[in-house]
Amino acid sequence: MLPGETVTLTCQVTESKGWTFIWTRHTQGRVTQLLGSSGEGGSEYVLSSVIEEHSGMYQCEVKRGNNQIFSNFHNITVWGGHPQAVVVTDPPGSVMFTGETVTLSCDIKGSGWRYSWARNTQGRLESLSSSTTETQQKHTLYSVTQSDSGEYICQGEQGQNPKNQALPGVLQLNVSGEKPKPVITQDFPGAEVYTGERVTLSCGFGGDPAGWEYLWYKDTQGAALPNTDSSRTDGSSYTISSAALSHSGEYWCRAARGRGPFYSEYSNSVTLDISRERLTLSCGFGGDPAGWEYLWYKDTQGAALPNTDSSRTDGSSYTISSAALSHSGEYWCRAVKGRRSFYSEYSNSVTLDISTIPQAELTVQSGWTEVFPTERVTLRCEIQGSSTEWMYRWYRDGQELPVDKADSSSGNGDTYTILSADQSHTGLYTCRGELTERGVQSTFSSAVKLSVLTPPQAELTVQSGWTEVFPTERVTLRCEIQGSSTEWMYRWYRDGQELPVDKADSSSGNGDTYTILSADQSHTGLYSCRGELTERGVQSTIS
Repeated sequence: MLPGETVTLTCQVTESKGWTFIWTRHTQGRVTQLLGSSGEGGSEYVLSSVIEEHSGMYQCEVKRGNNQIFSNFHNITVWGGHPQAVVVTDPPGSVMFTGETVTLSCDIKGSGWRYSWARNTQGRLESLSSSTTETQQKHTLYSVTQSDSGEYICQGEQGQNPKNQALPGVLQLNVSGEKPKPVITQDFPGAEVYTGERVTLSCGFGGDPAGWEYLWYKDTQGAALPNTDSSRTDGSSYTISSAALSHSGEYWCRAARGRGPFYSEYSNSVTLDISRERLTLSCGFGGDPAGWEYLWYKDTQGAALPNTDSSRTDGSSYTISSAALSHSGEYWCRAVKGRRSFYSEYSNSVTLDISTIPQAELTVQSGWTEVFPTERVTLRCEIQGSSTEWMYRWYRDGQELPVDKADSSSGNGDTYTILSADQSHTGLYTCRGELTERGVQSTFSSAVKLSVLTPPQAELTVQSGWTEVFPTERVTLRCEIQGSSTEWMYRWYRDGQELPVDKADSSSGNGDTYTILSADQSHTGLYSCRGELTERGVQSTIS
């Protein structure tokens, strides 16, 4: 509430009449009985022209004979002094661009405000409103130019006698004469991309990115690509989950925002060249090779293969420059020389098994991806169903993590251990396998998001609602970690000394409640609690 407003509190009892109402205000441990209630038996309490001192928790107590009932608490907060007006822009951002439509909004806490606008340009104050009205909360600038730059001021007032004025809101609006140009980047730039691999392109500005949505283009800047592969809601990344030869090409992005919308320039382009593995078969004699030419056969020794893939004039090597599944099979060679075509025997056979690029699989061995400071976390990367000796590389938020500088890693890098987690370890982790001698890489694993959380604070509440009790009363305290589904165990303290749960007057299985069945003087004290994940050695902060 704002100073000067009026509020009426009403206390109701569903049973018959004859009740007497007593009103109290609770402020920072101090209880004040309030006089001057109205209505039947004092059931209403009116606060006229409120001030900051009226803030607090209000409660009514009803009595009739020996019967006594307490209501729930109702919180009233009266903002001190004059509220602050705040100017916000749509689209958001500190810099606008020529041609954009910009809407300024004046936000003030409370209701019933009347608004007016002005602009300060090089010390000259220009009024933008003929009067103050409730309909002028927004001020729109259409197709802005650099001349619209300046300091915009909104003022709010409410009431009549006296008027209540808000502190003016001020916004410096800067209009740039040049369209922004986003930058397009590729994760792991320079690395060869093979069929089946995952590729992510990112688009963004070096400055304020607020309010922009991103469009993607391939091979032409005409029609935008559908964002079906985009991994972010604003389209700022474009992900090809399994690269094919058809994904090769030139890519651009540009950004759009506002009602128009307003478009940025196109980014620089990035070219993707999707490759397959290169294989070479060689055929020859241990003795004198002179005069021989070589023929190649696949799956049958009948018709020779055309030497279109051969890299030597005599056909002694057969090169598959971009391996595909169709190249799988059994291969032979034989040699021929002389005018009468003297043929050698067929060679032994070699079987090629062309496989799709496997995908790495990343798992968290501890099982949880939300961890707390100092916890140990081990990630494992694996190529399922492969006996080949892969070496593994690790990445956080697209940046490679050098294995030799890892907190802990096995010989081939298939595990990555964080010995003591801190905030710097938060991020999106991926991994991939690599056959270094062959230059072959697996596709990236699915990403695992690791979050290092600040230890939560336990929250202690008194279920009965009051902290001043009388002998023999029953009191139940509850301890809770808000917003957490993790199975916490709870510890209880009185005046800093732990209260053993097994000796508590009453406690649930995980200790989240502590019940005093019959209060006496020995129970007086300052109670606190904390949560604990016993298997992980993690403790919350004390309530």
